[in-house]
Amino acid sequence: SQRLPDGRFEVKLAIEASKQGGAAFDELIAVALFESDHETLVHLARPRLKPGTNEVRLILDRRPAVATIDPYVTRIEHSKLDNTLKVE
Repeated sequence: SQRLPDGRFEVKLAIEASKQGGAAFDELIAVALFESDHETLVHLARPRLKPGTNEVRLILDRRPAVATIDPYVTRIEHSKLDNTLKVE
């Protein structure tokens, strides 16, 4: 994340999305940004994701430490281990 002149933070996330079997999709998926405790919510967004790399840009009042894609586990997938990433 980068501190802006007005004191807010710009967060840019590159989210790689795919659907099992290569099926096409175009969906709103929850992305939660948390403080370092992984519990205190800083922001919840629902960007539209498509197959491939999706660039998501958010302007926030507080600096998040981690981002979690599908934080409430609404999608069926083999592994959720790659759904959380550190925000730098």
